[in-house]
Amino acid sequence: QTTRDEHLAYLLATMGGHGESALDGKAGENCFGQTIEAGVLGATAGAAFGAVTAAWVAKPEWGQRTIPLLVGSAQTVVSHGLLLATAGAAFQATKCTAASIRGKDDYINSAYGGCAAGAVVGLKTQRMTVALGACAAIGLTAAIVKYTGGHLAPERQRPFEYYRLNQEQADKERSSSTT
Repeated sequence: QTTRDEHLAYLLATMGGHGESALDGKAGENCFGQTIEAGVLGATAGAAFGAVTAAWVAKPEWGQRTIPLLVGSAQTVVSHGLLLATAGAAFQATKCTAASIRGKDDYINSAYGGCAAGAVVGLKTQRMTVALGACAAIGLTAAIVKYTGGHLAPERQRPFEYYRLNQEQADKERSSSTT
């Protein structure tokens, strides 16, 4: 049984980039740590997206007060951050719980997690049809990504991987021709 201080020390170590990530752990284990880390990642991505959105939407005019614009921008950043933090935590908590219950890590768990994240995003609109549609869409996408090993495109269509492999081959040929 770990204590709260050990959890906090672990979270601080992983958020700083030192040590292993809780998300890299075995499926169905350390669900609390994985959920917290997914929430933090979601909050970071959401805040970044919210900052871009706020910068794009804010159109100050001559003579307009700055404080209301800053408050509106901060509200946009916070709302996007909270939404994606909640969606990320819902995804990981559901996926990890499903893996723990089912005893295996496969695309079905990712579908459950994606559905939970989609429902969170869809419920923000307060329309059940949007929540169900987002559940289905994100759940299906998460299942496909897990099933294909994290790639949506076949290997031959991944240009950066193709470039890296060609560079490695060229380096091997150069080193063998010089010897």
